[in-house]
Amino acid sequence: MFFDSLECVRCQTALAVDLVDDGGLVVLDAATATTCERRRTWGCNWPARPGEALCASCVLVDDGGHAAAPSMIPYQSAQRRALYQLSELGVAWGTDHGPGSALHFAYRSKSAGDQAIIGHRGGEITLDLDEADPARREEIRATLGEHYRTPLGHIRHELGHVVWLDLVATEPALLEDFRAVFGDERDDYGAALDRHYARLDDATWRTAHVSFYASAHPWEDFAESWAQLMHVHDVVETGASWGVVEAPVDPTDAKAWLTDSILASVAANELARAMGMRDLYPFALSAGVRTKVEFCWRLVHLPAN
Repeated sequence: MFFDSLECVRCQTALAVDLVDDGGLVVLDAATATTCERRRTWGCNWPARPGEALCASCVLVDDGGHAAAPSMIPYQSAQRRALYQLSELGVAWGTDHGPGSALHFAYRSKSAGDQAIIGHRGGEITLDLDEADPARREEIRATLGEHYRTPLGHIRHELGHVVWLDLVATEPALLEDFRAVFGDERDDYGAALDRHYARLDDATWRTAHVSFYASAHPWEDFAESWAQLMHVHDVVETGASWGVVEAPVDPTDAKAWLTDSILASVAANELARAMGMRDLYPFALSAGVRTKVEFCWRLVHLPAN
């Protein structure tokens, strides 16, 4: 079975996948579990929360009246994957997991007339369902000159803003360290974005930022760096599962994970090129970017207070 499997590929037994306290997964026979109400509509293979109809992921969703839209399926798959990864990284989320209790996802559609500006505010992550369409998403990616744009990428980036609020903004000493690495987030955010969208991409950002957008403001720099942490962690962990690389023994050793990600990402990119596809990991992490990702890594796998 695979992460989104609803049944065993060999015997077709219906399955559910549950998160356990140590950040792992356990596979259940769906016949003996109370499955999520969104199993049929969103392809959700998680079990419902005790005494409830929805799973720990789907309960965080405001579908904006688009529950039956096929575009919800890829977004919910991406959301479950990102939330599971937060659990692996030891970052709290969900309605009963401490600081992340405000987290929820609002799904909207510009083509349906909704206000659908992708972003984060106070724990609410808003996403545009129209970008589930690969053609529409590719058009936006090319227009903005981006190397990478996916539903999973959007969610990982926006989770970076949530992580900053929960784990950085609340710790004065850590906030000062953040400012030393990323800059002062008290710089007017709206004005910074106006300046960013008014300038041309001259590539001067490459030595210190992972993307042009990351250079707009320290908040966006952190969110982009956090997304890289999640990309690297998943690429290396998945690569290790398939024998491409060996995952570092120490989950807190950012340098080792970043080093191993080079082999894993090069292998992934060559496999994609072998099929005439775009690189799966289209990033080159400079020394300046690695420093920022390493800062983000300090926030994961922290012992419980």
